[in-house]
Amino acid sequence: MQFFAVGQRAEGFIALGQEATGVIAIGQMATGVVAIGQLARGVFTVGMLSFGVVSVGMLSVGLVYSVAMLGAGGRCGPGMLILPLVPVPRGPFELPARTQLEAIRRGVTGWIDVLLQTGPRGLPQVVHDGMPIDAALPARLLRAATIQVSIGKGSARALAEVAPVPGGGLRIERLMMIPPDRAGCMIAALQLLGLTIAAYAYWQFVLVDLLDFAYRLVRAVVTGA
Repeated sequence: MQFFAVGQRAEGFIALGQEATGVIAIGQMATGVVAIGQLARGVFTVGMLSFGVVSVGMLSVGLVYSVAMLGAGGRCGPGMLILPLVPVPRGPFELPARTQLEAIRRGVTGWIDVLLQTGPRGLPQVVHDGMPIDAALPARLLRAATIQVSIGKGSARALAEVAPVPGGGLRIERLMMIPPDRAGCMIAALQLLGLTIAAYAYWQFVLVDLLDFAYRLVRAVVTGA
């Protein structure tokens, strides 16, 4: 096996050709530890179509990291549309302190846990502790609440900043939607499924050829061929 190989089907430690296979491979169709080409397969890959552990390309899949116009990766760098394949636990965040509803009625603005449900006229109504409350939803929040109730198939959990209205009644100033836990679990499951499919495809279409080349390279070094 040559250290530096050039040709239609080049194979060597450094390979340059239309179909290049090597530790460093450059070609139209390149396979290697470092692969650069229109179609690049390997560990570190750069190409129009690239598939590797770390991959950069227009259409790219990287098991650990990917930079692409379109692609997927364990972790995602810059790009137009790259799908992350490894779920990332959501970091801790602080929710506003809750205020008793009676304290709000006495003149204090505060946050309470609410459930937005479809009301008798088809519009969202605000429910707190199992009972509807006389809290008006401004027009700027009504549409958003309607969409969330529709997504939640009739109800949606939220935090509401409620202010008393002079002369009686309550008004919703802000809403903070609380996504259902099952949504995060479903997204994580789909990400792991995508990672499993990508890992299987990497084994079948990349790693088998790389290991076969590595065996031939080691045998050539040992035998001096």
